[in-house]
Amino acid sequence: MTNEDHLTRGGTLHYQALKGGQFGPAEPGMKWDHELSGRALCLAGDASKIEADGNARIESIKKKFALRGKGLPSKIKFVAVASATAREVRYNFGNILSDTAFTPNIDDQAHSDLVTYGTSSDNDVDVVRHWLQTKLRITKANNLQVLVSSCGC
Repeated sequence: MTNEDHLTRGGTLHYQALKGGQFGPAEPGMKWDHELSGRALCLAGDASKIEADGNARIESIKKKFALRGKGLPSKIKFVAVASATAREVRYNFGNILSDTAFTPNIDDQAHSDLVTYGTSSDNDVDVVRHWLQTKLRITKANNLQVLVSSCGC
């Protein structure tokens, strides 16, 4: 998570963390309809590797702001990791299904997606977004060792 506003005061996932481009339409040719990019924790490395990845994401965001002649807003920083097991996020909402897909790429061998089937519009994904707010565990960036040690990999 790279935005302080995506955590509630109570330290839970804010609904806006899953809106817009974060949970968008799948690339053409994919079997699923929408996807939320993530990483397979067991392949992501130790806490220092996860922290380095989070900080690299911030640097990438910073460059995009700089290209537009803007500075990085103070709320944009590596804040936390939202996680769940693949089993925990597989669910049938009637005509909408959520699942996971292991989708490694050249830049990230741990890349995975949370995917939906039966979602033809962004509004269709809302039922999954709301449900994920109760399923995803939040581990703050300053406590990543707990996340890695609980992985069970």
